[in-house]
Amino acid sequence: HHAAFALIHLMTRARGQWRALLAAAAFVVAALIATHLALGASLTVNTTSDVSDGTTTSIADLIASPGTDGVISLREAITAANNTNGGPHTINFNIGSCGGVCTISPTSALPTITTAVIIDGWSQPGWVSAPLIELNGTSAGASSGLQLSISGNTVRGLIINRFAQYGILINSGSNNNTIHGNYLGTDSTGLLDQGNGLSGIRITTATGNQIGGTGSTQRNVISGNGTTATVTHNGIYLDTSA
Repeated sequence: HHAAFALIHLMTRARGQWRALLAAAAFVVAALIATHLALGASLTVNTTSDVSDGTTTSIADLIASPGTDGVISLREAITAANNTNGGPHTINFNIGSCGGVCTISPTSALPTITTAVIIDGWSQPGWVSAPLIELNGTSAGASSGLQLSISGNTVRGLIINRFAQYGILINSGSNNNTIHGNYLGTDSTGLLDQGNGLSGIRITTATGNQIGGTGSTQRNVISGNGTTATVTHNGIYLDTSA
């Protein structure tokens, strides 16, 4: 009887130890996932299409289920990033068969950015110094190219032109953003006028935003914006901002 009792006791103790080990392992995995999310996830836009047919409930979901077309559009990428905790998340580009500059033509306003992102046009294969990713707003209605409503974003290496309003709109409270190496209001050469309707950039009651930098690839070309006779703010419009 004593031997049986001792065996039962050892088995019970062993099960308790395994439960503790499993609980500790689950905690470590959860911590690693949380750390990964806090550091930011990444995904790659690989089409010029504006279709949104993938599962955009998170970045991981979109990568796993990009929709019937099998590719990830910029619209889908922004939506999925907005729905993913943590950040800043990185939106890269790897669009083939463009023959140089790849043009994305939104058919309506792109989603407002509400979770911090790095939109990295420099990641497009073949990039050296001039942007290779163009956002053409001709068909986007009364909208801006990119609209930031959260702090800590980076937008670099994009051509943003022909939107009815602003190339980049930085809303109130969207602080500490970095805008590097973009052509705002020109064609892909930076020489021809293809302006946005109002300003290249508008910053509204926001602080700590860095437009350009000392490096040659960090400098923006902002020209040709304000295409109506009544517009008086064409380049960078600071609206009670710093």
